Amino acid sequence: ARTILIDPVFGDVNTLVRRQTEIPFDLDNLPHIDVVLLTHGHYDHLNVRSLDYLAKRSDDTVFFVPMGQGRYLPSSCQKDHIRTFDWWDSLLLDDVQFTFLPSQHWHQRGPFDYNKALWGGWWIHGMSGSSFYHMGDSGYFKGFEAIFEMMGAPDVMALPAGAYEPRWFMQLQHMNPQEAWQVARKLQAKYTIPMHYGTFDLSDEP
Repeated sequence: ARTILIDPVFGDVNTLVRRQTEIPFDLDNLPHIDVVLLTHGHYDHLNVRSLDYLAKRSDDTVFFVPMGQGRYLPSSCQKDHIRTFDWWDSLLLDDVQFTFLPSQHWHQRGPFDYNKALWGGWWIHGMSGSSFYHMGDSGYFKGFEAIFEMMGAPDVMALPAGAYEPRWFMQLQHMNPQEAWQVARKLQAKYTIPMHYGTFDLSDEP
């Protein structure tokens, strides 16, 4: 068995963007982390302090990142422990296959790096046949049809249903709950977990 973390953010993003809910576990009791997956470079997903904590906590944790995101990782994340993925790239780690999938989103961490790194979601497939799809951030787009055609129906899917108002600004990058439900039906997921609600206050919905 392997323990996987996706976009770990253990505290506030900064002094302006603070967690609205506490992390639901004690960091001291966190088990050994084998793999950290990053979906994209926005500050509420790629948190340098959390990644530094994990890299210093264990010298064999590996970090799977979208193409171009490796430059933002702290130096404690050793280069030989970083794996870079393009869209649709797959890697088999023992008995677990990781596939990086496209989404409709964007990248920016500074004034001069707009869309100079990739973003997306992760499909985790065990050799027993079970699958988990973590979408990261995404607007509703036709690429979901290609994902279903290539990957099939996930057993469990975590998909975003937060930070969606106002629609004129957020529609292309974040789904609202109604769109998230349409994607769950389109991908025929057995179980769906809504995410990205109530952690950070980034938009206009209640």
